Amino acid sequence: MLTSSPNEGGPASRPTGIRVLIHSPFRVYYRIKPSLRRVDILHVWHGRRRGPYS
Repeated sequence: MLTSSPNEGGPASRPTGIRVLIHSPFRVYYRIKPSLRRVDILHVWHGRRRGPYS
């Protein structure tokens, strides 16, 4: 899903350049590297926990 539509998720509150995609009950935090044609997944977080970038 992220490889075909990396802009699907919205920006995380902090830091800049990190995006979050909600896939209930999980939040997937990731960064897009367009120059490398790559998506880096940073965290997969359960929705009941406070997020790493909250």
